[in-house]
Amino acid sequence: MTAPEAITAADDPLAPIARSLFQPLGVEGVYARTALYQDIMDRLGDFVSRERDQRAEVLRFPPVMSRRQLEKSGYLKSFPNLLGCVCALHGSEVAIRTAADRYESGGDWTNALGATDLVLSPAACYPLYPLIAGRGRIPAGGLIFDVAADCFRREPSRYSIDVANDPFFGRVGQIMAVSQIQQALKFELLIPYHAKAKPTACMSFNYHREHFGQVWGLQDSLDEPAHTGCVAFGMDRLVVALFANHGLDLARWPASTRQALAL
Repeated sequence: MTAPEAITAADDPLAPIARSLFQPLGVEGVYARTALYQDIMDRLGDFVSRERDQRAEVLRFPPVMSRRQLEKSGYLKSFPNLLGCVCALHGSEVAIRTAADRYESGGDWTNALGATDLVLSPAACYPLYPLIAGRGRIPAGGLIFDVAADCFRREPSRYSIDVANDPFFGRVGQIMAVSQIQQALKFELLIPYHAKAKPTACMSFNYHREHFGQVWGLQDSLDEPAHTGCVAFGMDRLVVALFANHGLDLARWPASTRQALAL
């Protein structure tokens, strides 16, 4: 959750707003949310849910997912630099105690960490495909889902709708990014936090073609690899943009916004 970094700089006129919405937790990009912020987050979530297709199945995922499933999905080929892996101390009680005690003597206990079978979910849709694959063939007309999860990517925050590309890693990634733009497989909704701010991606529209269908054996009613797509809402970024543009006094927000959020 790195979006708040955009408004917390000491020389930023919006810093006072940030101090009313977040409380620092010792690491940049990770914050405690105040009641004011969380209330708008909940209301925005309710607004999105009211607008979803009534056929949608609702699923809510935890902030972690299977490492093996993410590996199989191909994430390491495209975005290895963004991934966060859950690590832990392994071994006997003595080995774990010895590693932990290194901190007390000024040593580095993290050298003894090893990967677990969990990673931090980089996108809310990734756990969905293997889950649906286990249900069998995709029915005629397809399936629609409403999913959500707290997501993590090791990157700084970086809005108009514009054709876009994902930050693929390395030289091969550059070719993949060009192909993504040429085929118009990804679009982003770009919104400036305030009048002079650089636009930031707050929503994306992604067409995966048959990638996940092939990876997970998702077959459509014609026995072909199913095509998938997703619309992603950056909820934290959208909420920050609301406060950055309209201020902390909810009573002074535009009438249309207040109506949409049931304020």
